[in-house]
Amino acid sequence: MKNIRISWLSIILSFLPLYLSAQSNMLTWRELLQEATNHYNEEKYAEALQAFEQAEKLFPTDTFAVVIGAECAIFEENYPLAEKKLENAINFLKVNDPLWYQYYLFVLKTPLKKYPEALSFIEQARSKFPSQDSIQNALDLEELNIYLLTGNLDKAQESLEQLAQKQPDNPQITYNLGVLYAEQGNTEKALESYQKTLALDSRYQDAFYNLGVHYYNEAARSLAQISQMDAETYAQSASSQEKGVIQNFEEARVYFKRLSQLDPTNLEALGSLSTLEANLKNLQANQNLVSNLLSDTPESLQKVKLALADEEIKKAEEAREKLLADSLQKAIQDVKARETERALALQKAEEEKAVLQKALKKQKEEAQKAQTEEKLATLSANQQNLMGEIAQLKSQLSLAETEKIKAEEAARLAAELALQAEEERKLAQNTVREEVEHANRGVQTLLAISGLHFKYEGEDAISLKRGDTGHLTFTVENYGNQAAKNISANLTQPILNPDIQFPNRFVIKELAPGQRQEVDIPISYLENNSITQAVKQIEGALNKMRVFIKDEQGLTLDLLEFAFELEDVTPDSDLDFDVASIGQTNFLLLIGVDDYQGWPPLRNAVKDAQDVRNALWDRYRFEKEHTFELYNDEVVNAKIINVLQKIKSQIGPNDNLVIYYSGHGFYNAEFEAGYWIPYDARKGEEADYFPNETLLKYLKYIDTKHTFLVADACFSGSLFIGSYRGYIDDVESKKSRWGLSSGNLEFVEDGSGENSPFATYLLKYLRDNEKTRFPLSELTQYVKVKVADKTDQTPQASPLRGLGHEGGEFVFYLKQ
Repeated sequence: MKNIRISWLSIILSFLPLYLSAQSNMLTWRELLQEATNHYNEEKYAEALQAFEQAEKLFPTDTFAVVIGAECAIFEENYPLAEKKLENAINFLKVNDPLWYQYYLFVLKTPLKKYPEALSFIEQARSKFPSQDSIQNALDLEELNIYLLTGNLDKAQESLEQLAQKQPDNPQITYNLGVLYAEQGNTEKALESYQKTLALDSRYQDAFYNLGVHYYNEAARSLAQISQMDAETYAQSASSQEKGVIQNFEEARVYFKRLSQLDPTNLEALGSLSTLEANLKNLQANQNLVSNLLSDTPESLQKVKLALADEEIKKAEEAREKLLADSLQKAIQDVKARETERALALQKAEEEKAVLQKALKKQKEEAQKAQTEEKLATLSANQQNLMGEIAQLKSQLSLAETEKIKAEEAARLAAELALQAEEERKLAQNTVREEVEHANRGVQTLLAISGLHFKYEGEDAISLKRGDTGHLTFTVENYGNQAAKNISANLTQPILNPDIQFPNRFVIKELAPGQRQEVDIPISYLENNSITQAVKQIEGALNKMRVFIKDEQGLTLDLLEFAFELEDVTPDSDLDFDVASIGQTNFLLLIGVDDYQGWPPLRNAVKDAQDVRNALWDRYRFEKEHTFELYNDEVVNAKIINVLQKIKSQIGPNDNLVIYYSGHGFYNAEFEAGYWIPYDARKGEEADYFPNETLLKYLKYIDTKHTFLVADACFSGSLFIGSYRGYIDDVESKKSRWGLSSGNLEFVEDGSGENSPFATYLLKYLRDNEKTRFPLSELTQYVKVKVADKTDQTPQASPLRGLGHEGGEFVFYLKQ
């Protein structure tokens, strides 16, 4: 027994190290889990993942370590590792939480783009959660998304239509179906789906936008076609087509207006609305002019009207000739039908005659045999009757031949009548011409236009530059015997170019017989500014114009057409640009207010903005044609929004935008809201102010490479999110959204000298800099230190809140 007890003890002692090791592993596993969880809660996902990995090695079946480790791998963008962990959790550890199914599907579909595996997994998930409608609906949407990503539009349409049947009251599904129909070119179904979406959700903004865009594009396409018409075609047929353009623009206006009410910061809707309103006004003016042109009997259109009269006469004669030809053809056909009918009747009579003759012969033979004279007499009488019928048929046939001859005679007479009608038509035409010529010889005022020409500014100029004014010139001469009065030239644009400014009407009060007058009409190519009202350009001939010439009697002299060259402002590819700045254009917006209606005046706001403008124009790569300015009474909410729309319509994703605001600012501490103060704002009425939040929303929609906002106003520090400083070698390649303010949440000085303290040091750096290029962080650091040292205000320089800042910076380049 002793030996046995010793034996058991030795066995226990032999397993003791393993037991202690397991206890030690259990303690280490728990410590690792605690460490991983702590890192996870602190959002240190790389450290958390490492700890979870170690814990998983100790206990491979630990579900928590696997799934949370997979989540950390996703956060760290280690998607292959996340895929492996999630596959293990779902297929081997049998994790049934829908969240991890969602994570696994995300990894397969989005970063790894394993679409076939994702579709297969969707079917697996469907069978796993058969009775959970929310999960099934989500899987349907994921499947649809994969079909769209892979370009399988037929499957996508089938999937969406099934979803629409399952969820007929879901506006998102109906809207997406409309987008898909539009993608496939089925416009009718797309519009129907968008309308159904709005019936389900009257605030569905994307449906309003797509409907507006459809009608807007239809109008723009038709307008571009109209702009290509020559003057004569335009005068004859453009009116009805322009009515269609107007109708489509008016349809689009309804949807864009509603969208702008739902989202006042949607620059696309607001810009489109401005464009179509301006073009509607232009088109309606064109309609009035063309209507007047066609309602008169002007000399210039006599040829057109005579041609139309000839055409009408020709159509009438063609109809008459056709009627005569049809009548003749019918008469001939009737005669032929009667001939055929009588020939058949004669043939039948001859056949009957033969039968009777045979019967008569037989009867004669029988009579001879019977020697009955009475029967012979009867047969003879029958023969006589038959001979009479045959004679009658021959007479009718002769009459048919006579009618045929008459029909041929009628046809000949019809041809002669047609020839006579043609001669009468020519005679009538000549008479009309003679009357017109006679009327012209009696005209008391006979005007002619010659020498239509467009002169550019400058002797050697071959195009109109931004800010320049060209001149349309022509000569009007009175060849009549009496004075012509109130001769007017009306100018129109087929497609509105908001940057072209011209007088719509020019009048010559009187032109005596034999007198001539030179007409000079100025046409200006505006620089970019708020006057352009954010109208977006529609594709087409933006430099093409038409001029209608009339006198007070309604005599239209002509509809003339001309075009001129506009300067191409594309940068010269031969210039020695740095690689980082190739293809970039710097846009500049300057806003300054000194003279307020309801706030104390400022001394330097407008001057500061203009001095900054001049420094950038003179020394850096900023040009007049991409500069927008609002000063004093122009600084109202509507014009600020308009100029932002205009910039959005012109700026590209590789361009830069610098905004400089100088004026009053206000901060509501209770709501943590900052404002710019427009010219007409009433003090204490925050509804009149321009909120920083609104500005940031608009800037969010303006896609640029770099946006740099400079605000010299009180309380402008509410625009920022924190401090950041980059380096010139890498910051320009990344998008940036930066702001520089003259102070934090505090009052700032307007200054008693030529500029405010903030503007003084900003300008000093810009004017004194000799570096070929520098990042804005160098400028902002200098201004922050200098202004803080010399005043009680603390300038702020940080990325702007919520605009997609990616760590970059705008870089200033000196001009070559």
